[in-house]
Amino acid sequence: AEQACGPLDYVFDMGSLAVLGAPMPNTQYVCYRRRECEISGLEGVVLDEGVATGLAVGSRLRIIGVNQTCGNSTESNGWGESAVSGPTSTGRSFSFPGVVFAEPGSYRLCYCPGSCDVDAPFEIQAGNLRLETYRDYWYSIYPDWVEDDIGWRSIPVAAPLP
Repeated sequence: AEQACGPLDYVFDMGSLAVLGAPMPNTQYVCYRRRECEISGLEGVVLDEGVATGLAVGSRLRIIGVNQTCGNSTESNGWGESAVSGPTSTGRSFSFPGVVFAEPGSYRLCYCPGSCDVDAPFEIQAGNLRLETYRDYWYSIYPDWVEDDIGWRSIPVAAPLP
């Protein structure tokens, strides 16, 4: 009768195993309405000579509604042609075409590894996207702006007196 092997029967370390090309599904990214949308530093694992670098070159992202499921939705939810990124040349940065006019809110990012066209299934969840307002964009650049109770914005300015 054959005897099953146990864990102590394996004495040679053959290395490690990594699953390549899987984005981190719970990461939050931000884009702004009335601006172009680019997601940089997408978190995931692809090994290049043993170093984690990003995701597969040529991959794309699709933006869908937060309540939709990756792989089952092709609805753009107001994103139009901007719902699918161009192919990434770095594996870490994804650009969506045109200026975004979708409604601010939460969206889901879906990933298609390798060379995908816009009709590919995009079955892997790649994180979440929060689309903020154009006003939020300016506040992110100029955090010292203060808005008073009637809606006026004032910028503190210091100038020498004569």
